[in-house]
Amino acid sequence: VDDEKATVAELSAQGIKFLYELHNDANKRDLKNFDAQKKSFLAELFKAVGLKTIVAGPGFTKDEFKKFVTQKHPEALKQISFEHTSNAEKSGVYELLKNGLVERLIGEQKLEEEFKALEEFKKRIARGGLSCYGITEVKKAVGTGAVSDVLVLDELLRINKEVQQTIVQAEGLKANTIVFDSAPGSPFRDAAF
Repeated sequence: VDDEKATVAELSAQGIKFLYELHNDANKRDLKNFDAQKKSFLAELFKAVGLKTIVAGPGFTKDEFKKFVTQKHPEALKQISFEHTSNAEKSGVYELLKNGLVERLIGEQKLEEEFKALEEFKKRIARGGLSCYGITEVKKAVGTGAVSDVLVLDELLRINKEVQQTIVQAEGLKANTIVFDSAPGSPFRDAAF
């Protein structure tokens, strides 16, 4: 985003898809309408914000947008990352990818999701809730269709055919599968699942 426009793009498994551009009609020479037009542009930009959005640009417009969101929609700030790029064109989007920022943010989001899932699992086990662990118990739960989430360590998923079959069966039941990273340095490396 810059003071003239915003380029809206979406990142998916298929790559970058450029959706549309928003144009800022605010003109500094028209002092009477400048503030209203600027607020209208920022409000329109906010409508484009989704889960885990990166707002980036070269100048002060991203800072003005951050101030706008802080005042009007403070709960949305958790979803937005503000970064610097050299321009508001398509090349600015590619600049974010090249710098590894998107990859880092996606990694942080996955780690956050994993921690939340693990904490919820621990709470359910502590309360004697509807949770189980261990290959045999999870396989029984999946076999009866009594499963909504399956947590599994990637290392176990790679080497154990029984676990692989159980995950496929769980996904057939539309269960959410969260695969935890067991790489060195991962906070889940020594987790017992």
